[in-house]
Amino acid sequence: MKAYVTQSLIPMYRDPDYHSELVNEILFGEIIELNGSYGDWTKVKCLLYDYEGWICSYAFEIINDDEDITKYKIITSITAQIEWKNQMLWVSKGARIYNFMGANIINGKFRENSTKLSFGNILEDAQSLLYTPYRWGGKTPLGIDCSGFVQLVFYTNNIILPRDAAEQSELGEARIFAQDAYPGDLAFFGTTEFDEENHKDRIVINHVGIILNNSTIIHAFRNVHIDMFDHYGIYSEILKKYTHQLMFTKKIIEY
Repeated sequence: MKAYVTQSLIPMYRDPDYHSELVNEILFGEIIELNGSYGDWTKVKCLLYDYEGWICSYAFEIINDDEDITKYKIITSITAQIEWKNQMLWVSKGARIYNFMGANIINGKFRENSTKLSFGNILEDAQSLLYTPYRWGGKTPLGIDCSGFVQLVFYTNNIILPRDAAEQSELGEARIFAQDAYPGDLAFFGTTEFDEENHKDRIVINHVGIILNNSTIIHAFRNVHIDMFDHYGIYSEILKKYTHQLMFTKKIIEY
């Protein structure tokens, strides 16, 4: 059974327990599939990017067969105020406002889902989140992790990416050299570990960022900020050292 989230955001936990790991935050209007319940909890899957976890059972409404989910506006400002069902709600960047809802956007920026993709919009959405604090499992301007940051920026531009960096790294076309990366490409970072079972080295991805040009990258590490970037990895001028080792870059989309 399909539903959409009706809260400004709802935290998703690995298990039906507030002490469990926060693995995601689901934004207003996101489409979910209901896959079971446990007390006041509902197990759901985020259908657009195939991610499962547990949320509180009050935070969604069932989608009727006659409700068209292909036409919507997506919030691009940090927050927006909407009028919906005789109440005023504040929603965050990335919220989807479907036409069938009959909601009015009182203030805040948005774009239609039919808007043509452009690097300018990608850059604008990424930089609008500058200095957002790092928060594991977060995906809002109040706190965000590295893969949540990348996913939210592309989601706001109607490009659906997986939730975690390792899965994001499996998409797209690899660039041969870091200096060949284009603005809007993704750079992936991690370590090389020995796989005892297969008796060979394997790459473990643990970080991702959006390339601005062939020497800078924007990413969520401590907070969202811009750092220097080269074939070794990310260099922090503040810390005076490399903080992440580059594994590869990927071209995800064509502009």
